[in-house]
Amino acid sequence: MNNSPKFIKRVLLNFFIFIFFIIIFIIFVDPIANINLWPSQVFIAQNNNMVFNKAKLMEKDKSFEAIVLGSSTSETFLTSDINSIFKTKSFHASVPGSNTLIRYVLFKKALETFHELKYVFYILDFYELNHLRDDRRIYNNEMLRELTEGISYKVRQSTWQDALTTYFSFQSFMESLQVVRKYFTKKHPILLSDGTLNWPNVIREEHPIEKVQGSVDSEQFNSAIEYFYQLHIKDYLNNFDHLNPEVVDIFQKMNQLAKERKIKIFYILSPIHNLLKEKFFSHTKLKERFKEWQNEMTSYADEKNVFVFNFFEHKFLNENYSNVTHDGLHYNANINRFFLEQVKLKLKE
Repeated sequence: MNNSPKFIKRVLLNFFIFIFFIIIFIIFVDPIANINLWPSQVFIAQNNNMVFNKAKLMEKDKSFEAIVLGSSTSETFLTSDINSIFKTKSFHASVPGSNTLIRYVLFKKALETFHELKYVFYILDFYELNHLRDDRRIYNNEMLRELTEGISYKVRQSTWQDALTTYFSFQSFMESLQVVRKYFTKKHPILLSDGTLNWPNVIREEHPIEKVQGSVDSEQFNSAIEYFYQLHIKDYLNNFDHLNPEVVDIFQKMNQLAKERKIKIFYILSPIHNLLKEKFFSHTKLKERFKEWQNEMTSYADEKNVFVFNFFEHKFLNENYSNVTHDGLHYNANINRFFLEQVKLKLKE
């Protein structure tokens, strides 16, 4: 083995050159849109910061009059349905897995960008009123972080440790490789011009709503119910001892801004199938939080700017193994169009 000083220097030099090119590669790809240099715009459709991507997409067309906010449970509230029912032009600002902070950021971006904004369709998840966590997609992005001003929750500033984690981590390197692979293979969600994610699950079953029943395999359905129950108990609904006051503050701020701009907010409480709800209710505190959640949201309704819709008792949600949902949380576009039509009827009253 060669232990000469010259050989060691050459090895160290090659090592640092290798590290340098790795860092340049991560900066070039910018997998979560931290610094947004011009080279990273090549991968704008593939990067892992869906919040930033949707915010930037808003800037390309400022003529939208309605937005949809929510998580994956809102994806089948289709913009085409909203457009036809409400005679408007809507943008889908939902982000899978998003918390209230992310939704507020995109709401603020819409207020800044869409000067003719009239409607906000907010698909509200039960878990939202529990934890409120910082998200690196926001605190590492100056544009998004600035949109959080005006609420009691303070998003932390990005630090040099964050920079180290971003540009000197194996995770960021792997994320960059993933982004580049998606770019060249085209195997990635397509973000359409109205913000819709062109995913296979965003579909409509082509049959009348009255016939939506009895076509889901019971074993698969029960397995999906158990999966989402365990996921929520361990994470989303963990230590849910009270309604988070900082989340409540965000909703109150949104309501205030909507009234000032004469915008109508439609809060639609995201449905939960009875079989899954019963499992949640086996925990007494979750049953109590669920009631408090409904009461809190209902209290916002003024029937002028803020409207709240609760479809939990609707018959379509309570039929076992109906194909309106395959997992107890995500409902198909047919049932969601039906809900949108009920919202429209309420406005006519």
